[in-house]
Amino acid sequence: MAETLNPAIGYIGNAIRSVAKDHITSFAEDTYDEHFQEYQAILNKLNAIQDEEGNLEKTPFKYIVNEEFIFAMVDVNDVLLAGIEWDGTPKFAKMEENAGREISSINAQIKYLHEEISQVRTDLKRNVFSLSFDRDTGRIIGTTSDTSRITSCTQDRTTGKIIMNHQLD
Repeated sequence: MAETLNPAIGYIGNAIRSVAKDHITSFAEDTYDEHFQEYQAILNKLNAIQDEEGNLEKTPFKYIVNEEFIFAMVDVNDVLLAGIEWDGTPKFAKMEENAGREISSINAQIKYLHEEISQVRTDLKRNVFSLSFDRDTGRIIGTTSDTSRITSCTQDRTTGKIIMNHQLD
């Protein structure tokens, strides 16, 4: 009797495993489809613009998801503008050259500004020997050299600029 039950239990176990595998697979596919539809609905909302009157207008670009990109933006002619590949690297096809030129131009301007600021700092260190505060008048007095001194510094309230008054001795 025990010998006849063992094969029966094996058949039932295999059937249960098969049914469970089918249910898990279908559940995973349903979950994927459901989330993919939600994600696609979000992309569809991004692909349309609503004006003041409530009319929907198509954008000059659209967002896509495919086997190459997790998220990508293409123009009307389906030419890639920018996207994120599945390995996480960003890709800027149409804008890559212009963006590189703009970034290098901005870096050159930043470098120039750093040089100018350091030049102004060295000039101030070289020209201003000492600063003192006159309590009676409320002015800052700075000695710049043997023949001149800064008699006062005032800040213009409208422009925020600091005006320094020099006096030659």
